[in-house]
Amino acid sequence: NNAIETRLLLYKQGEDEDAERKSFLLYPEDRFKHVWDIFVTFVLIFTCLVIPVRIAFTTEDTTFWVFMNLFIDLAFVLDIILAFSTAVYDSSMQIIDDRKEIAKEYLRTWFLIDLLGVVPFDQLSKLTGNNEVGRVAKLSRMYKLTKLTRLVRVMKLFKKQ
Repeated sequence: NNAIETRLLLYKQGEDEDAERKSFLLYPEDRFKHVWDIFVTFVLIFTCLVIPVRIAFTTEDTTFWVFMNLFIDLAFVLDIILAFSTAVYDSSMQIIDDRKEIAKEYLRTWFLIDLLGVVPFDQLSKLTGNNEVGRVAKLSRMYKLTKLTRLVRVMKLFKKQ
């Protein structure tokens, strides 16, 4: 998109009058943000490939998979935290770096989907004692597939770049 490229160029050259950076806030152009988005994309791809296979063919989690699920969930929780600390562009390509506005936008758009992706429904079913071997365990793991909705968000990120 030409508007994004122009805005990014002005931002990098320091000629954009409203491009003053706020501390403890990530900006869409930041190197860390790009690296983080790539990392989350790999975690999502892993999730897309592994979770359906595990739902279909396993009934119990080994220690390795418990820790792997914990790692994935922590990555997604951190992604939610970072989303509340990442400036966004509005429809007219103006950067929104006011924390309240960022929070409103995130809560209005991706937050619920992201939140559903990190709720450990399988662990909750075990804690509540509602863990009939097999069927209930598989159904509770199905909720992990809500993480796959994040692929739409990743595709939007790559479309913008």
